[in-house]
Amino acid sequence: MLYFSSRSHYEPINSDDKQDIMKGLQSNKAHRHIDFATSLVLLCGIVNVLLLASCVYRIYAIELRKPAPQFRDLKLQDTYVSLDTIFPKSSSTNISYGNIINHSRYFTQISSAQPLRIMPPNEQLYVDDSGRVPYYARRLVINSTISTFVQFRIMDYGMELCRLFLSVPPQNETKDISGAIGIPQRISIWEYPKAGLLDHRTLCWNTRPSQRKYFGSLETTYAATSQTHIFPCQSLSYQTFELACETDNCYVDVEGIGLQPSGLYMRQYQSL
Repeated sequence: MLYFSSRSHYEPINSDDKQDIMKGLQSNKAHRHIDFATSLVLLCGIVNVLLLASCVYRIYAIELRKPAPQFRDLKLQDTYVSLDTIFPKSSSTNISYGNIINHSRYFTQISSAQPLRIMPPNEQLYVDDSGRVPYYARRLVINSTISTFVQFRIMDYGMELCRLFLSVPPQNETKDISGAIGIPQRISIWEYPKAGLLDHRTLCWNTRPSQRKYFGSLETTYAATSQTHIFPCQSLSYQTFELACETDNCYVDVEGIGLQPSGLYMRQYQSL
């Protein structure tokens, strides 16, 4: 028969060791509280940084989605302030002024055969002693697929009756007008209610303005000047037109040079 016996020995803990153990337990507990508080502070800091970054991102995202203000969309400021009170529309003055000539700043071609093509501006150069020098030329080119956009800005106050003119030089002094032999070419004019400046750098068949309406027509023949009806044109407004052929078998290439009345231009007449 087997007998098991165990011997245990108890050593009492003195008071000093007991105090050290209690202090160690309290120190460990305090360290755990400090570690927990530190972790909580770090977590809150990270959450705050993430929230701040999210807010900044949302603000910038909203700002980036906003369309940038365009210079051409800014409203024209009236430089003739309060003149309407001095010269009401129903009155007239005893002073008579002659008409003034107004030229379009841009002649831009678009093509229905190439609806996405942005045609470059027609830069004319002539040879001078100092080299090739650009000069102010206005080229009207239209055919069965190409039309030309022009835009006038109305000048002066009280000169708010306008008329379009097309002056064609003799055959040996101009580009070309071709079509049916002996039949003058007729050009259709379409008006666009464009209030602001037309962006000719992005103008093509697909980006042209909408809501056009038929304005009238001009007949072109060599050594002759044709004109449209008189129409009201508010001071400082933009008048936008598109010129196109009325028939398929036509080609017009007329160039106006300098500030003299040549090519396509506008005359403004006194309205007071």
